[in-house]
Amino acid sequence: MNVINPDLAPKPDDILDDPVYSDWLKAAVQDLMLIDAEQAFNEAEELRNVMERRFADIVKTEDH
Repeated sequence: MNVINPDLAPKPDDILDDPVYSDWLKAAVQDLMLIDAEQAFNEAEELRNVMERRFADIVKTEDH
C-alpha cells in the first residue's frame, strides 16, 4: 500500500492483527514502535529507499 495521506495509513495493530502480512513486517512494526517516532520514520524511509534501489536493479537485470 502506498499511502500519501497519513490518515489513510494502517495503524500498527491493523498490521499486527492481519494474517495477510508477513512475520517480517510484523516484527519490523513492533520494533519501530519501540524507538522514537521521528527516528522510526526516517529509518522506514531509508528502508523504502533501499528496497526501491533493489527493485530497480532487479528490473534492469531482467530487461537485459
